[in-house]
Amino acid sequence: MPDMFNKVHATNRQRVMEIFDRRMLKLGEEYGEACQAFLSISSESNSKKKSWADVREELVDVLVVTLDLLCHQMPDEKDMTAEEKLASITKVLDRKLDKWAKKIKKSEDTSK
Repeated sequence: MPDMFNKVHATNRQRVMEIFDRRMLKLGEEYGEACQAFLSISSESNSKKKSWADVREELVDVLVVTLDLLCHQMPDEKDMTAEEKLASITKVLDRKLDKWAKKIKKSEDTSK
C-alpha cells in the first residue's frame, strides 16, 4: 500500500477539508458505478455490454478516491507529516486485516 498511497498523495497536493464532503460523495458515485458494472455483467442481457475488466476498473476508481480521502489532513492531524499519516493508516489497515483474517478463518472452520 505505501507505493499506491504515495502515488495518490503525490498526484493531488491541493487537498483541503472544504472539499472533503465532495470527495466522500465522489466515493459513493464510484462505488455505484462499480455496482452498476457488476449488475450489468451478471444480468442475462448485459445491455450495457460491460465486462469483468470494467468491474475491475470501477473498483480501482473506488480505491483511488478512498486513498485520496485518506491522504487528506484530518482536523486532528494538524502537524502530521505524510510519513506519519502513512504509518497511522498502515497501522489501522494491519489491525483491520487481522480482524478480517480471523473472520475468514472462523467461517472456514465453521463450514468444515
